Amino acid sequence: MSFAETEDKKYCDENKIVPSDCSGGYIYFKGDIVFYEFYCTGSKTDFIHYGTYIDNGNSIVCNFKSSYFFNNGFNDETQEYTEFDPNKGKINPNDTFSIVLEKLNCNNFIYGYKITNEKDKSSFYYTCNNGDSDKSAEYIQSFNKINYFKDLTAETIADTKNVEVLKLPFVGERMYNLMGGRGDRVIRIDAKGWMEIGTLVPNWDGIQRRAEGTYNAKII
Repeated sequence: MSFAETEDKKYCDENKIVPSDCSGGYIYFKGDIVFYEFYCTGSKTDFIHYGTYIDNGNSIVCNFKSSYFFNNGFNDETQEYTEFDPNKGKINPNDTFSIVLEKLNCNNFIYGYKITNEKDKSSFYYTCNNGDSDKSAEYIQSFNKINYFKDLTAETIADTKNVEVLKLPFVGERMYNLMGGRGDRVIRIDAKGWMEIGTLVPNWDGIQRRAEGTYNAKII
């Protein structure tokens, strides 16, 4: 199912959906595993979070344990996507978080959830529905090309198979900061997970200013 940011804390007003190409994505349940991908137009890297879930009837608790990320072929100069191999990705075993999908009594949306920034306690709200069937089918088709996810279960989720595991510390590009950020962000990853960086630091390769408050960093 798809999700989108909303300004409605009760989740049901479709007129309060935030119009943006970087405030939504997909939640996909496959067997006993749940996948979460935040979509951002223009991002060079796709991040797919995965973990386990508990369905309590009126809510679904999703505990994401790791993320898988790969270069999606986006070209800054042409603003188009070129051919890429999603199986040339890496695993970040420290990219953990949880969300609770609350079942809604709405005509237009199935679930709602919020993400709270632990630093300033601000919250962002999201609604979920089954989305456009064609777009969902396209997403699932693209998702199924990733070999690592084909036989993944709750029992084998700790098995990284032959996929390279991220070694910390790491510097790279991420278009979305899970804890409430919007738009582009240069981030450093440390033993505690993703941390937003607002200033340039030594040994960062290929950093260039794009716009006020946003940067690009080449993954090294």
